[in-house]
Amino acid sequence: MRYFLSAVTLFLLILSRPVMADIILMDDFQDGKSDGWQAMGKGDVRLTKYKKNISLYLSHHVMVVTAFSTKGYDKVAVALSFAAKSLEEGEYCIAEVSGDKGQSWHEINKVGDGQDDAISLHMGSVSSEDLNDKAKVYIRVRITGNKDNDICWLDNVRVTGRKIRVGADNPHAFPVESLRNGSSYDRPVEMWAFAPVHAVKASPFEGKITFDGGRIEGFEALKDDYGYGRGGKVARMPSFAVDFVSSGSDLIPLRRGLILSENPQWDIILEPGKIWREAGETGFSRAAIPFALQEKNANCTHNGVITFLYDEKGITSQVAVQISSETCLYFKFDLWGYGTATYSPASVTGSAGVIEAYGQEKAARLPVKPIHSLAQDYPGVNPDNFGSVAEVNPDDMTVYGLLVDGIHYVGGCETRYGAFPYCDVLDLPSYSP
Repeated sequence: MRYFLSAVTLFLLILSRPVMADIILMDDFQDGKSDGWQAMGKGDVRLTKYKKNISLYLSHHVMVVTAFSTKGYDKVAVALSFAAKSLEEGEYCIAEVSGDKGQSWHEINKVGDGQDDAISLHMGSVSSEDLNDKAKVYIRVRITGNKDNDICWLDNVRVTGRKIRVGADNPHAFPVESLRNGSSYDRPVEMWAFAPVHAVKASPFEGKITFDGGRIEGFEALKDDYGYGRGGKVARMPSFAVDFVSSGSDLIPLRRGLILSENPQWDIILEPGKIWREAGETGFSRAAIPFALQEKNANCTHNGVITFLYDEKGITSQVAVQISSETCLYFKFDLWGYGTATYSPASVTGSAGVIEAYGQEKAARLPVKPIHSLAQDYPGVNPDNFGSVAEVNPDDMTVYGLLVDGIHYVGGCETRYGAFPYCDVLDLPSYSP
């Protein structure tokens, strides 16, 4: 009974394909089968059809249960929808999930009196760490009615997760020898490799970075509707020469915004990054600079990070480059590998003003909390209903959030290889309808 979804409109919802969540279980009953759902209790369980949509019908006081495995997955999320009819006060359609063999249950969705117009589909979702990497997870769906005409319709059951990669629970900075030798970068790495892990104070940074651009060896097109990836031209990075200055751990480009390039495919945007030393490392510091490639004469934007080693004389390593997310419907790719650049230390004209302006920019930002803090700040609010997998496929979500009473509650900022480490300067395009 798929008519319309009752849902909360999200603030700052940007579509892309960053997360690469896998579908573990999906059942919308459109195949005319309810295999795997075991019924028990008093009432009727059957498939019903309205126009072209098929749903699982439950009546009176019946329950259905199904089981599945999440072995090898984390970030597991469960979503489903209910429609209902003739529910009275205290009667509900309830869906729950358990990752501990039924010892405890997480509520996915609950619909009661006042939501039972037999038309509206009400979605709900939940995610929990104890659903991750389990040999067996159970979903139970029940109706707590007292008559045969108390009805729930179950639809759009969806379980998603992210495949666990070896080493994903052991964050580390990009290996020093790999950066120095330009080696061991056969596949994209977790994005936290481009961010501080055990940071201590770095050497100050002031001068010009000249990035040579050119072809980056690692490239995989994930969606390419117009064949842009053919011939390898899009795997060529634009070059740039831009002054940077550090302020504490911030590394600030003196030129912000879109930089037009001679590259036939891409212009580039450079954002403030970080400098640091990893504890125990001596003789050099690290730098990371978030950037975005923007398609020429278009708004498709592909976000990435570069990182390298430096000392007071210049860059002392190869430059590692990785792109693992985008806001682009028709062209999605991973890019990874090494490039070359030089750092020319020198006093930069106007650096004091740039440092002051960036400090003011940071101070003017809204206070930020993770979106799961909504449950603590506003009891009764379910954060899982925002950015829900029932509304937006995790593969198509870049960031989402909610502004409440001057607080920016933030969710998402995922890539295909973990969270983007510089979400506060992530470049997001705007599109005209």
